[in-house]
Amino acid sequence: MSTSLQEAIKLQERLSKLSVCAIADAMVKLQIQCHLMDVNLVRGYPSPLNTEICGPAFTVHVVPVNGPAIKKLPYHYVDKIERGQVIVISAPNGSTSSVFGGLLATASKVRGAAAVVTDGRVRDVQELCSMGFPAFSRGTSVHGQQGATTVVDVNCPVVVGNCVVRNNDVIRGDINGVLVIPLERAAEVAAIAETIEEQDNKVAHAVKQGTGLQQSFKLFRSKL
Repeated sequence: MSTSLQEAIKLQERLSKLSVCAIADAMVKLQIQCHLMDVNLVRGYPSPLNTEICGPAFTVHVVPVNGPAIKKLPYHYVDKIERGQVIVISAPNGSTSSVFGGLLATASKVRGAAAVVTDGRVRDVQELCSMGFPAFSRGTSVHGQQGATTVVDVNCPVVVGNCVVRNNDVIRGDINGVLVIPLERAAEVAAIAETIEEQDNKVAHAVKQGTGLQQSFKLFRSKL
């Protein structure tokens, strides 16, 4: 296990205790682009409100098969995934075929992967949901990858949902959406998010006790 992966796992444990929205607020304050736009939990999971992910990214770059200078990998990327990683797949714009499905989910789960996140499409939704393998995507498809797209690189920077994701950046997601937290900023993000959650909890408690919202903000929300 690489040093960066070990570091990501330690930070993951801290970030997993924080809400996605608090982390997003912290990253806005730090002016870090973090929201993977239009990438959401696939419909069909029995407990969507309880489906959350947090783990180091395993990045996968997918391109059209008819693109220039295609060089296929000499191995299947799933066989390189390490336990706890979140598979993050960049898909070609406008692709109508899926980049992930039931067989890949089965193999990924055996490897210990935590989830898949892609700005492309997934299929075999029933299988993914029944095995409890979280999938966040831009949509679904009945079509597979064969003849449409192929993987050309892994563990490389990719752009997903208008955000750059690098290997072992921390991925945090739930029904609200998916965030990428740059590994080198993760501790800073966590510290601010922890303060935000603490302040918001105090505001909520004060409001429930009858204090006005504006006054509660003044009392408990400091500038970070």
